[in-house]
Amino acid sequence: MTLTHTGIDPAEIPALLKAAHDGGEVCDLLLRLTLLAGLRPGEIAGTIAERHEGRWRATVTGGKNPRTITLARAVGEALDAIDAHRTRHDAPLVLGTLPIADAADQLRDVMIRAAVAEPRVHNTRRYLAGQLGHLGVLTVQRIFAYLGVAGFGSVGLPDGWDAEIADLIDAHLVPPPHPN
Repeated sequence: MTLTHTGIDPAEIPALLKAAHDGGEVCDLLLRLTLLAGLRPGEIAGTIAERHEGRWRATVTGGKNPRTITLARAVGEALDAIDAHRTRHDAPLVLGTLPIADAADQLRDVMIRAAVAEPRVHNTRRYLAGQLGHLGVLTVQRIFAYLGVAGFGSVGLPDGWDAEIADLIDAHLVPPPHPN
């Protein structure tokens, strides 16, 4: 993974978010997890989300580098929408229990509906990596640890490193809400 080629133009993001929103709550969550938390589509089913000190955190149990990260509030809003339908809000939300038949196919369909020029499913996480890199305030180790890139873990990073990244995502990478 690099921090240069992202595969998604920032101008495509509003249409991408609208297409996901129009696809329903699960589709919206799927896009936000890949675009604003950097999860691989194949990691979503093995992810457990739960609230911690007023924020949503995700424990990614599968993939190349299991990790626990604080999520951007924009991702938390999509989790809140799903959580509103549950009876036990204090229990962790196991994303594998959601009706996500094939996350990669659903994500690709959203990208096609949004007319994204390069509708490759990993381009959402590449976009996040590139945009975080362009901010110029994070080390490659922090960005890659957040994304779960193999060989880059959180060992040696200070407490709260992931919340700092989530806050940067909310402050700099989340476009204004789309019109309904």
